[in-house]
Amino acid sequence: MNKDEFILYTKQLNINIDEETYAKFNIYYELLVKWNDMFNLTNIIKKEEVFLRHFYDSLCLIKSFDYNNPTKLCDFGTGAGFPGVVIAIIFSNINVTLLESNKKKCLFLEEVKKLYH
Repeated sequence: MNKDEFILYTKQLNINIDEETYAKFNIYYELLVKWNDMFNLTNIIKKEEVFLRHFYDSLCLIKSFDYNNPTKLCDFGTGAGFPGVVIAIIFSNINVTLLESNKKKCLFLEEVKKLYH
């Protein structure tokens, strides 16, 4: 999934991805690839596949829930942050808690958190 496809597909979910938001996803992707070499966070590392199978798929959750109202979300076993980090990037009104038992993945998630706070 290239940039234009990602923007188009998310628009079909009623999510508008502007340049700033796309840049956040790009930074998240780059950090994922960098840390994946050290900690094997995911088998999916090609950019087009990450945007489709991790980012877009995570956003498809909005089909089941109303994320327009302020709420809390707990992502149990988040791994590399899917879907929790992706939801947090798009929906600033959601308080997202990530739970992960793997210390290496937690270290990665701490680095991701630093990017967005």
